[in-house]
Amino acid sequence: MSSINPVQSLFAANTAMVMGPAIGPLGTWGAKVAGGAGGYINTSFNNAYNEKNDSAWASAGYGVIFGGAGSVIGTGTFRWAGSSLNSSSVNNVISNFPSFLPTPSVASDTNSKADKQ
Repeated sequence: MSSINPVQSLFAANTAMVMGPAIGPLGTWGAKVAGGAGGYINTSFNNAYNEKNDSAWASAGYGVIFGGAGSVIGTGTFRWAGSSLNSSSVNNVISNFPSFLPTPSVASDTNSKADKQ
């Protein structure tokens, strides 16, 4: 196992930052294209930077496969009604979580404004 190279990590993070927003509007095909392009670009950069000869096309293929699979799995997870990732479940947990910081209630805030007028 080799050590983490900050230059490679920064390049990969920037590639993901540029390609990530395309996944939402384009759906599964966007995830496949972004995964394939990201794999190809990052492997090509690593080959040039480290003087390696890894297959950029194989990385692109893995990116297409796993980008598409991740999109399908993510969509299925959010559609599952009993999912802990379901937004209504998460909101319910967060709204019922006890707070240790006192916060004013909405009712008391509106009453105090009415009293001042």
